[in-house]
Amino acid sequence: MNPKNRKSKTNSSKFPKKKPKKAAGKKKTTSPNLRKKTIKKIPLGTASRYVAEIRKELLALSATLCK
Repeated sequence: MNPKNRKSKTNSSKFPKKKPKKAAGKKKTTSPNLRKKTIKKIPLGTASRYVAEIRKELLALSATLCK
C-alpha cells in the first residue's frame, strides 16, 4: 500500500465527533415519540349511549339531593 494514500489513525474516543451545523432559520424537528399522537374518536352511537347513561345518573343524583 502506498504510504501517501494511508490515512492516519486517531484514537476516536479522545476526539468527540463534531455535529454538522444546521442552516440558519431551520426549525428543529421533534423526535417521533414526542409528536402528538392521534386521539381515537369514539363512534357516535356509543358516545350517545354514554351521554344517556350519565344523564340518567345525574337526574337520579339531583332527585336524591332535592329530597
